[in-house]
Amino acid sequence: MGRIPPLHRRIHGLDVLRSLAIVLVMIGHAGQIVQFRFPAVTPYVNTGSFGVDLFFVLSGFLIGGILLRLGEDLRSPRTFAGFWVSRALRTLPSYYLFVAVNAAVRLLVYRFPFQSWRTVAPYLVFGQSLFHRPDWFFVESWSLCVEEWFYLLLPVALCVSLQFVRRMIPAYCAFVAVMIASSACLRAALRPTDLEALAVVYHADALGLGLAAAVIAATMPALWRRSAPALAALGAALAAFTYAYTVRRHDEGSFLACAAVPLLRAAGYALLLPWAAGLQAAGRGWFEAAAAAVARWSYSLYLTNFLFSVVSMLFVMPRFGVTAAVAAMLGASLLASAALYRWFERPVLEMRGRIAICRETRAYVPFAATPAR
Repeated sequence: MGRIPPLHRRIHGLDVLRSLAIVLVMIGHAGQIVQFRFPAVTPYVNTGSFGVDLFFVLSGFLIGGILLRLGEDLRSPRTFAGFWVSRALRTLPSYYLFVAVNAAVRLLVYRFPFQSWRTVAPYLVFGQSLFHRPDWFFVESWSLCVEEWFYLLLPVALCVSLQFVRRMIPAYCAFVAVMIASSACLRAALRPTDLEALAVVYHADALGLGLAAAVIAATMPALWRRSAPALAALGAALAAFTYAYTVRRHDEGSFLACAAVPLLRAAGYALLLPWAAGLQAAGRGWFEAAAAAVARWSYSLYLTNFLFSVVSMLFVMPRFGVTAAVAAMLGASLLASAALYRWFERPVLEMRGRIAICRETRAYVPFAATPAR
């Protein structure tokens, strides 16, 4: 499989899905403010988990497209090193910035002393939630831990496999099957609670379903386009079913709750991808502009919104009420994320085009693009 140049155009449908993912996360954190003030409000569902699963599926689709473009060239250590450097520049600078921000806020704003500075150490190497739930320091970073280990291990596994298999598609599909089966079976066997389920080992299936969508888009493009409407309808129905199941009272330790529902939710999101990847903006209307902006800011929004929700809960809500606290959390998150993207995240992303190892391997999607094939 030869190299395919990276994509430079935005795909409106994928912007919409990425925007939906971060909106679901923010609604979940805003809902926690309301729940804290009115604990009897029911039903309450933390929609953040729905948004994070959508992020995982989108990440699998994006990374799958990049790896398939690299193809058999991935057997070269220089090629997967280019992939690593590109991913590192995409995620690590903002991540480590917010490790420092959370430490400062804990000390200066919350005035909660660290029991030990060893609290921070696992976060520096993405060890905070490998096999267990994270603690409450920068707790939202659990999903970034999932993705960083995915970015690290999958290219290495493919590189090693290509030394023996010599063909990208069979090796890729084998790892996708293992990822989907292993996490689903692990959840079925161990039945983790909601907090325990934040561990990395329980989420490879959502990423794997995104990877599966990428290989179908690459190898069966006609079927991908032709089946998009029917698959989107089925995907929306699956997502709605999992939401309805989660809202109603249910046994949280059951096979359905721990293993089947998360897998069905991620599968529903993956089925939306053919429709989303083919959906182009009709013009420069407000909705297209808003979706593109929120999609660009989504990483910064993810890093900021939980922090602002806690600050608003502690300092705004007691004085001004729950509505003001939610408004402060949403407004501060949007303003801070727009600023971070413009003056920090985007300049770092643009560096990738000036680094030889990234440019040679084309192992990145430019900052202005969203995943598509």
